[in-house]
Amino acid sequence: MVAGKRYFDKTNHHRAVSGGRPIGQVMREFMLVTGTLVPSDLIPLLGWFGFQGVVNTMKRVSKELDVIMESWIDEHKKKKKKQLANPDLIDVMLSEIKDEVAYGHKREDIIKATAMVIN
Repeated sequence: MVAGKRYFDKTNHHRAVSGGRPIGQVMREFMLVTGTLVPSDLIPLLGWFGFQGVVNTMKRVSKELDVIMESWIDEHKKKKKKQLANPDLIDVMLSEIKDEVAYGHKREDIIKATAMVIN
């Protein structure tokens, strides 16, 4: 468990996070663009002609995932005042990384990157 909540249920209903699209839709689109071939990666000249539809979709999905992760971290910071019996990954990382900046990166960015790698 990364965030300590269930965002999918057995009937395939997805919960929306912070007023945005349901997380299931965002994750599905993330998986779709992850496997999509970008023509300008093979032939860089094509990037100059405006074939950026896939790249723009990747940027939009990245921003949506960033908002979701940021909301998870904010929820955990608010709950940090209460000691939890079963801490999840975000709780553990918030408690272990004491400094606001570690290794040249913000604490929140380290947590978001770790959660993305694990997911």
